[in-house]
Amino acid sequence: MVGDAIVPRDGGRDGRADIGGISGAFYDAGRQQLVAVSDDRTRPRLLRFNLRVAPVVEVAPAGVVQLQPPHQGRRTFDLEGIAPGRADHVYVSSEGDPRDAAEPAPGIYEYRRDGAFVRSMPLPRVYLGSGGDTGMRANGALEGLSASPDGRRLFAAIESSLRQDGPEADFDRGATTRILVYDLRGSPGRPREYAYRTEPLQRPVFNEPTGDTGVSEILALSGAELLVLERGFVRETAAVGNARTANTIRIFRVRLDDAAEVTGRESLVESPPTAVLRKELVLDAANIAAELSAPLRALENFEAMALGPRLPDGRATLLVLSDDNFNAHQVSAVVVLAFATP
Repeated sequence: MVGDAIVPRDGGRDGRADIGGISGAFYDAGRQQLVAVSDDRTRPRLLRFNLRVAPVVEVAPAGVVQLQPPHQGRRTFDLEGIAPGRADHVYVSSEGDPRDAAEPAPGIYEYRRDGAFVRSMPLPRVYLGSGGDTGMRANGALEGLSASPDGRRLFAAIESSLRQDGPEADFDRGATTRILVYDLRGSPGRPREYAYRTEPLQRPVFNEPTGDTGVSEILALSGAELLVLERGFVRETAAVGNARTANTIRIFRVRLDDAAEVTGRESLVESPPTAVLRKELVLDAANIAAELSAPLRALENFEAMALGPRLPDGRATLLVLSDDNFNAHQVSAVVVLAFATP
C-alpha cells in the first residue's frame, strides 16, 4: 500500500456539502485531476479533485459541475459510475427502479464536462422490465462503469441479479449478474452481455446477521480484462446494546470469455450460461486494514476504483475511493495501492 487520504468536507451551497457520496471516479492524466460522481439524488454532480500520490497522498477539491437529469418529469438522478469519453465528454450510470416514477430512472448517459446532456445509451429491454418479476432491482441496478484505455469499449456492471436471473446473494450463495460491453466505434448499438457470479456474503459472528453484497465497481485494464470490486455489508439485527456492522471489500480480476456470453437472453434461469467469467482474487481489503488510517481500518463503504498517476519509481497506482453516504460517522477517502498493470 502507498497511502491514503481523507477527502475534506466543505460547506457547499446553502449549507449543503458539495463533497460526499463518491460512487465512481476516473483519473484525468491530462489535467492531473481525479473526476468523480456524487450519488446525491437531489443534486447530481461531477466532483473534481487535485491529487498527489507522492511523497504523501494528498487530495483537494477543485470544482463541482451540476448535471441536469435527462428524463422529463424526473427530478432525481442517482449517479453510481463514471467513465471518460471522447474529447471532453463523460459517461455516467444512474441506479434506480424503472417501475417507480418516484425513483431515479436507471440508465447510462453521455454528458459534456460542462454538465450538458448529450444522449442516452441503449439498454436491452429485459433490464428495464416489462411488468411482473423482471428487470433490474431497486438499489441493485447499474453500478459500475469504465472505459477501456483505448476508448473503444464501455463496460457497465449490474450490482445484483436481474429479477428473472435468480435470487440475490446471501450467506449461502452468490448471485449471477451481468456485465455489459458497448462498442464505442461509431453509433453505440446493442451491448454484448456476460454472466458474472458474485461471492456469497461473509458471515461474521453476529446475533442474527443480515446484509447485502454485489458488484460495486468495475475498472477496465484493457478491452478484454477488468477489475471487479465486490462490496458487502452485514449488520447485527438482534443485539444487546449497539448493533455491530462489518464491511467486506474484495477486488477480482476477470477476462472476457465467449463461453460466458449471454447476449440477448431474457432469463439466465430459463437459459443458463455455459459458464460465468472466471475470477482471480487480487485484493481482500481485510488483509491491509491494519495499514490504513484509523478512520478506515473497519473498512469504509468503498465503491469506486481508478488507475491513478504513476509513482516516482514508475509503478502504476490503483485508487480505491469510499462513499461516506453523507453520514457524519463515515468518511470519503482515497486509498492508493501500487499496482502491476497487464
